[in-house]
Amino acid sequence: MITRKILTSLCAMGFALATSGAQAIPLSDLFEGSDLTVGDKLFNNWGLEYSEADTEIDFGEIEVTGLDADPMNIGLHFDANGQLSVFGPESFLDISFVFDVTVMNPDYRINGSSLEITETDFAGEGGLITVLETVSDSGGSEIDVMEAYSDNLFGDEMLIDSLAFGSLASVSITKDILIGTDDFEDDSAELVSFEQHFSQTRAAVGVPEPSTLLLMGIGLAAIGVVRRRPQRPRVLSS
Repeated sequence: MITRKILTSLCAMGFALATSGAQAIPLSDLFEGSDLTVGDKLFNNWGLEYSEADTEIDFGEIEVTGLDADPMNIGLHFDANGQLSVFGPESFLDISFVFDVTVMNPDYRINGSSLEITETDFAGEGGLITVLETVSDSGGSEIDVMEAYSDNLFGDEMLIDSLAFGSLASVSITKDILIGTDDFEDDSAELVSFEQHFSQTRAAVGVPEPSTLLLMGIGLAAIGVVRRRPQRPRVLSS
């Protein structure tokens, strides 16, 4: 019989082989029903919630690449390729999309997430880039919100945000991206790239219910009484 330990090792090897040399996939393909597997994480159920912008966005040019260098912190890299940018005074871009993340290895659970703006490009005096992310459980209940931003006008930025939560087999992500410029003629703002990671931990080993523990205790006590009870002498018949 193949032991659980061997099965787990084989699964881990399979996940590693499936994602070795991961290639970029267009965000448009994901919106059209494609899935992305990175390490032991399945990224699926992608969907565009809304998109409003002064210029047309080609989601086929936005590339998503799996990050599997650390198997305990699997992630995604988004390369916008010039699509998440605005130019001129009081220009804006506002999009929102969703996806689910599921850990496929039964020995692990997702217990945290991080968001990072990895590269921006500003021109002129004013511009703001904000990435807001809502993390929910598989039932749709909101867990928490992360925000990363860069404000060129006031020189203020927080490029990384993270959160920790209870161990879950699956989470849902809603990502909101807002980019805008001030009223200066030569303003421009571009979100070049950003990343997302999901940390994980070993799944908790199940413990018996209190009623089960009580029955086990009674059973063990009964065995102890039987073993301690003196034996009656045997009477041999003549």
